[in-house]
Amino acid sequence: MTTTQPRHDMYSAIHKGIRYAHCQQLMHLSNFDIDDDVARDALIASMRRHMVLCHGHLHHENEHIHTALEARSPGASEVAEEGHVEHEQSFAEIENLIEALAKAPKSERAAAARALYRRFALFMAHDFEHMNEEETILQTALQYAFTDAELMEIEHRIVTSIPAEEVPLSVVPMLCAMHPSDRRATLSGMKQGMPPEAFGGVMEGMVRPHVSDREWAQLSDLRG
Repeated sequence: MTTTQPRHDMYSAIHKGIRYAHCQQLMHLSNFDIDDDVARDALIASMRRHMVLCHGHLHHENEHIHTALEARSPGASEVAEEGHVEHEQSFAEIENLIEALAKAPKSERAAAARALYRRFALFMAHDFEHMNEEETILQTALQYAFTDAELMEIEHRIVTSIPAEEVPLSVVPMLCAMHPSDRRATLSGMKQGMPPEAFGGVMEGMVRPHVSDREWAQLSDLRG
């Protein structure tokens, strides 16, 4: 009896991370203290960082995935491209609402926060549907058009194109969204490809704050 090896999945890890980050932001939007200036400022800063992640992810898909797929299979990325145009419109509206909250006097802050919360929730719902389309329809087209080695090369180009200051925006939610066994496997691979000092920074800065004491102890062999 032969078994079929699973094909390379370009979307699973990053999309789990984005879903995780979306949910974190929605919860933050729903329960921050609107009467506290420090809490308001922290929420605004967090939302702006999240929008950098969203913009970056969309750009990487357009620049590296859709361009490559269109070269092999013209028209295959049209549905995803349409979703990205809608995303750009959503980004502009959300960023305007973030700015409105930042400038709103306290008497208008609740209304501004509510408008941002509702608009972000609508974007999030649409993005969940969009990511599912990419993970099914677009992934099938990619796996038909490219070998796994070619898909991994595209993925490598995306990873190496991310500015250093933006890396934590995607890596932290990706790691947080993983099952512990998947997190260990990912970290083991990262350790093999990174200088010890850089990997130590990942472990202390991106992993330690987000895992339990028990799991941190179980990762001691990677930290050594």
